[in-house]
Amino acid sequence: MYDKRIKIFVILSVLLLLLCLLRLTQMQLLPSSSVQSDIEELKRQRGQSRQLKTVRGEILDRTGKKVLAADEPHFQLCINYKLACFMDDRVRQGRLLKAADKNDAEAVAEVQKELDLGLTDLDQVIDKCAQFKGVEPSE
Repeated sequence: MYDKRIKIFVILSVLLLLLCLLRLTQMQLLPSSSVQSDIEELKRQRGQSRQLKTVRGEILDRTGKKVLAADEPHFQLCINYKLACFMDDRVRQGRLLKAADKNDAEAVAEVQKELDLGLTDLDQVIDKCAQFKGVEPSE
């Protein structure tokens, strides 16, 4: 009796797994699938950002007159140190001195170019974030 239950359970599990695999294959491979258009739309939107509305209402005191907390759009920005280090003068000087120790003008020029490119990238990131927030980018 116990063996029969196990066989039924295994057969049902295999059938369920096959059903899931067939549906996954249909969604991924068949071009007429309704999911394909959704996948293409998501691929097209990759890398685009948009501001979501933050309407939650105000928190008032018990009399209902004084505003204790109000809605205010807010976001946090985390910049990787590999990009943020280009603003640190000590890092810039250290890299230039390390290149200068090799007594190779090309190495110094290459490091200077790398530093300038990194600083330009960092400025672009900061400007895009400032524009997203609605603040004029600083010069």
